[in-house]
Amino acid sequence: SLDIVSNTGDAAIHFRSPSGTIFSSTFNYTGSEQTWVVPAGVNSIRVDVSGAAGGNTTSIGPPPSSGGGGARVYNATISVTPGETLHVYVGGVGGIPLGVYNGGAGSGEGGSGSSRGAGGGGASDIRRGGNTLTLSNRVVVAAGGGGGGGSSCSNESTGGNGGAGGGMAGSIASGGGGY
Repeated sequence: SLDIVSNTGDAAIHFRSPSGTIFSSTFNYTGSEQTWVVPAGVNSIRVDVSGAAGGNTTSIGPPPSSGGGGARVYNATISVTPGETLHVYVGGVGGIPLGVYNGGAGSGEGGSGSSRGAGGGGASDIRRGGNTLTLSNRVVVAAGGGGGGGSSCSNESTGGNGGAGGGMAGSIASGGGGY
């Protein structure tokens, strides 16, 4: 199932040992790849993965706009092989002006009399296989949220809020803004 959250990305791997004990490993944002090795006797895992929220804007005149929440995929079941290494990528919250880890774009440039928008949040995903940069190796992905829109100081117009990540299409950003 899919839900929308508003925070930094994260990922959790849950599994039952051959003796029946349930274990969990949690991964938080670090800005780099993390790995997890499937324990002996484990053939299936359940994962929860959250994309990071888009960044919020700051504003001198009109009120700032908010970033959209990242998507959350939970209770996804993956068949695994004991000894296999899974690669976990956790996205960071969108910012101004630089992009963030794992796909969050940088913010757009503000025009004359306007403030710059905020960047989108990074996706979080779990990958398996040889080349972890190949899209086909991603087995679970939770999208990051869209960044908040820039504001126009010249006409006191607030930028729109970023859309939430999720599903096959995400959500549509709200609000107006403009020049």
